[in-house]
Amino acid sequence: MAVTKQNDRIPVIVGVGEYSDHPREIVAGLEPLALIVAALKRAEQDAGAKLLHEIDSLDIVNFLSWRYQDPAKQLSEQLGIAPKHAHYGPVGGESPIRFIHEAAKRIARGE
Repeated sequence: MAVTKQNDRIPVIVGVGEYSDHPREIVAGLEPLALIVAALKRAEQDAGAKLLHEIDSLDIVNFLSWRYQDPAKQLSEQLGIAPKHAHYGPVGGESPIRFIHEAAKRIARGE
């Protein structure tokens, strides 16, 4: 069996991050975008490389606990990025895996 060169459009997950906020007083809790930023920083650390500035596609799962005018834009501004694709999804339990699937398809297409 011959070894072939890997396609540079194969989607891979390079880092994962999770952040749980359990303050003693509820008012001390972080808002959703702050939690996302904390999780992204942990994912960047897990990847072992400074990658957040390279984000060019951003999908945010809908959260019912907090309302923002434009969460994708606000998160992009907090991270100092300007993604070509920025989307805040509808409510739906399948959203996280659907967003991963759609991102993988965009990578495979070279977008």
